[in-house]
Amino acid sequence: MATLTIRNLSDEVHRSLRVRAALHGRSTEAEVRAAANHMSVATRDNSPFIAMGLTVINPWHAMSLPN
Repeated sequence: MATLTIRNLSDEVHRSLRVRAALHGRSTEAEVRAAANHMSVATRDNSPFIAMGLTVINPWHAMSLPN
């Protein structure tokens, strides 16, 4: 598995992550991991991302726009 280091995170964001983690009963690291796992990804070839369980938004897929 990959390791990620986040530098220069504001105190406010860090505090918010700690609070969210506490509300969900997990560590701050686990909270960040959960948030990253729920991020959306836009791509033409979405099969690798779907295989990893990520939500995929395909902006090239035709969709109807509101009037």
